[in-house]
Amino acid sequence: MEPATGYPVPPNQQRPNGYPPPTGTAYPYQAPPQPSNPYYYNNPSNGQGPIYTQGRPALYRRLIMVFIVITVIFFTALFISWIVIRPRVPEFRLTNFTLSGFNSSGHQLSGTWAARFEVYNPNKKMDIEYDVIQASVLYQKVFLTENRLQPFVQVHKNLTVMETQFSIINTFVDQSVTDAVDEERRKHGSVTFNLKVVAGVGFKYGKLRARRRLLKVYCFDLNMRLAGNGGSGNLTGAPKRCIVYS
Repeated sequence: MEPATGYPVPPNQQRPNGYPPPTGTAYPYQAPPQPSNPYYYNNPSNGQGPIYTQGRPALYRRLIMVFIVITVIFFTALFISWIVIRPRVPEFRLTNFTLSGFNSSGHQLSGTWAARFEVYNPNKKMDIEYDVIQASVLYQKVFLTENRLQPFVQVHKNLTVMETQFSIINTFVDQSVTDAVDEERRKHGSVTFNLKVVAGVGFKYGKLRARRRLLKVYCFDLNMRLAGNGGSGNLTGAPKRCIVYS
């Protein structure tokens, strides 16, 4: 028996088994329309419309690319400027070093030192500003006396003479210091001192200023020939080139 469909089927369209011929589709109803923009949908939670658009990520990408380009250009220009006008530390040379009225007795030392430096600025385009300059005399690693020098500005490729004096009168030191001084003078007829200079400096090229530095200058093994107590001495040998750290 044929199933009752509710609609009569014409005789010429009936199949041999009594079923109607296929209609060309397995779904007799019209499919729902697809959205024209796949990136658009409504927020079902608040019903306030679209929360995402295709153009916003592209804007973010452009902003990120602009930031990266600006950063690369800035650091490239900074690197090139550093290569072209890279600051070099000044050169120090001790050309004269004298001692007068030197005396050691018990725990006490007395004497007056005079030092003369030649300071050279090797930079081709950068000037150097010296704002704080502190010089000191040491015996081996033991501090004896110090003095503060006048600040100055040194232009590029300039040689500046810097002079200072140090003095101690019956200054108390450890007994081992005076014993070492007396033994060295008795064996060699001389005493060896060290000089240290600490300077705060700034490098500038026109209005461009580099980071400030603290220079530490060491003049080692300054051998001075001395007579007896109360004698005078001078630096032996050629002028001494000092070591500069920054």
